[in-house]
Amino acid sequence: MNKYIIAVTYGGLCNRIKCLLSSMRLAEKYSKRLALFWPRDPDCNCSFSDLFENKIDEVDRKQLEALACKDGDSRDYEICKTWRLLTLPEDNLPSRFSRVFPSERGGEIDFEYERIPLPVRGEFLKHIKRLAPKRYIADKIEEFSQNFDGSITSINIRTWEKEERRHLFNEGNVWRIIERQEEKSRFFIVCDSPEFVKKIITKYKDRVLYYPRRTYPGDRNSREGIEDALIELYLLSKSDKIKASLWSTFSEMAWWLGGCKAAVEVIPLSPGGYAYAAIYKIKTKLGNKFSQINPSYARTK
Repeated sequence: MNKYIIAVTYGGLCNRIKCLLSSMRLAEKYSKRLALFWPRDPDCNCSFSDLFENKIDEVDRKQLEALACKDGDSRDYEICKTWRLLTLPEDNLPSRFSRVFPSERGGEIDFEYERIPLPVRGEFLKHIKRLAPKRYIADKIEEFSQNFDGSITSINIRTWEKEERRHLFNEGNVWRIIERQEEKSRFFIVCDSPEFVKKIITKYKDRVLYYPRRTYPGDRNSREGIEDALIELYLLSKSDKIKASLWSTFSEMAWWLGGCKAAVEVIPLSPGGYAYAAIYKIKTKLGNKFSQINPSYARTK
């Protein structure tokens, strides 16, 4: 019998958190021990233990490669390699439930926000509540959130600079979203582009709240950059109104961390509304020898 669920995380910070949450849910559901592969690389050059107090057994790349070579009948683990929040058959999500990633099999809940049924939200929220940021991070979140009040809107802006998904950024629509904020009201921004941050601050001055990062916006290649990104993520979650970038797991995870309570408006891709242009493919760096979670467990791969 397989004794472990190994969360094989990859990509940016929130992709990794989503994989971990899916693995936590599966480990609890099927009475498995949880293990974690969280590599430091240019997408997220910071270890899990630098960010969270949670004690989880970790494996390194050599250990994972050795495990992958074992025969399927003799191995004592199951690998969960995903960027998604995986659902289970008992969640009873209908075929083609998702509007973002529709499939006949159904079960995809990524970027569906308020459409996600309450019982499914509850299943993931209980694991989200178990995440415990390191003391330094928690203190910075608490300190800066004192600047927030009931009228603060959080705006997450992904320009996808130098990425394949840069076509998902519509600068004009970002300005329209900001202009719709009540006159003289303040808003909190998180953005991956230093240049765009400067543009917003120049135009709106003291109406703009932004966290004073130790490194540049969008920095994924230093411990300080990822720590500050986690602080920003929790700060985004403090508002009851989130303006979310299209297909951004950073926006999505902020909504989850806030208990799924915020009203979400997705910044549209086209001037006319919410356009899904070209479903993008997430590429992994581990190769195909690492299998996805057993489909008998979860409904999505």
